[in-house]
Amino acid sequence: MIIPFGRYKLRIRDAILGNYCTLFFLAIAISEISENYRGGKDIILELPENYDIFHIDWISVYCYKYRVNFGSVLVPTDDTLVNLPPYVPSIKKNTDGKPMARGVLKGSAERTNFTFQLGDVEHIKNLNGNLRSPKYVWHVNSVMSPDLYLMRNVTYNFNVEGGREKMIPELYNPLYIGDDENGGFSELSQNEAERVTIHSPGLIESNTGPLCIWMHNKDKAANEPDTYLECDGWPEDVHSFAFTPNETTPSVLYYNSGNNFNMGGRIFIVDELPENIADSAEVPYSREKWHTLALSRQRADKVNGGKATLAAVFLIIVTIILA
Repeated sequence: MIIPFGRYKLRIRDAILGNYCTLFFLAIAISEISENYRGGKDIILELPENYDIFHIDWISVYCYKYRVNFGSVLVPTDDTLVNLPPYVPSIKKNTDGKPMARGVLKGSAERTNFTFQLGDVEHIKNLNGNLRSPKYVWHVNSVMSPDLYLMRNVTYNFNVEGGREKMIPELYNPLYIGDDENGGFSELSQNEAERVTIHSPGLIESNTGPLCIWMHNKDKAANEPDTYLECDGWPEDVHSFAFTPNETTPSVLYYNSGNNFNMGGRIFIVDELPENIADSAEVPYSREKWHTLALSRQRADKVNGGKATLAAVFLIIVTIILA
């Protein structure tokens, strides 16, 4: 960002800041930037009348909401002002920060049900084009945070399996549809929330369901899939709601988590489904079968843990006897 002081300019390295972090410049007074800053662009600070560089000793880019200082600069005194560079060239952007391509699911006559589950993304670098990707994102019909194409005047069923456990924020994810790209509605300030229009029915916190997570299969055999599903509830526990876009529905919406940022994707509302865009392949799975397998794995882990404990106790006893 470029900060001009009279004829001088300071450039602070562009940072990838948290979404919905209102920035403040701290100088003589606090000046709020109303636009949410997401990095990659310059911020110009214009000093008020009768103020110049000699009135400022220190300046900071600060997120007041989360008490985070993203960067600060000590302004030299008038004795060393001649050493202040008028311009610092921008740093070449890292091309590794490009977001990965998203999948696509089209709401055809054969696909009016969409199931929203979580997916582990710790094995994926730069999911959203930055280094601060969330731990989990929405998987829709097994596809990771796809773009959805839905037709107007068609009713779709959204099934929610993102977790109800409020004590663990990452595993509490009420689903909602709105015009805000980054989600996390319950974490917004009142001013931020007032700028968001919700298009899903009911209260956001009511659209929660049991927890299902697509896990990366690190030690898979050749005939096993790359991912597998773990759930803590049966299909009858799933919460569902209907969504029917109409003529007044905006052409672009977003599905998100009400409790966590950057977990969702785009919803394109169209009159006709595009023919030049291919659907992503869904991973076939049996909800009941996979849940039973998950319970079997949990029981096996408990048995193995018990055996390990007994072995450890036995070794301690033998060591005491031999001593």
